[in-house]
Amino acid sequence: MLIRESKFAYFTLSGDLDSAGVALYTKMQLKPEILKALFISRLMKDTMVHKAYVKENLYAKKHAKELGISDKRFLEIL
Repeated sequence: MLIRESKFAYFTLSGDLDSAGVALYTKMQLKPEILKALFISRLMKDTMVHKAYVKENLYAKKHAKELGISDKRFLEIL
C-alpha cells in the first residue's frame, strides 16, 4: 500500500477507541501538518440531549485534544 505524506487530514471522530485509533494511525502514517476531526451529531432538532450523546461528545473532544487537535479544528456536524 502506497502511503504519502499529506498536508491535511480529515477524519470522523466519535467517543469510541476505534475512531481514535484510526486517527492516531492517520497521524503517524500521513504526518499531516493539519488534522481536523469531524464529529457527526445524532441529535434531532427540538429534542432533549441524551446522556449517551453528551458522553460520546465529551470523549470525542478528549481524543481530539490528545491528538493535538485544537477546539477550532474539531467540527461538529448537526
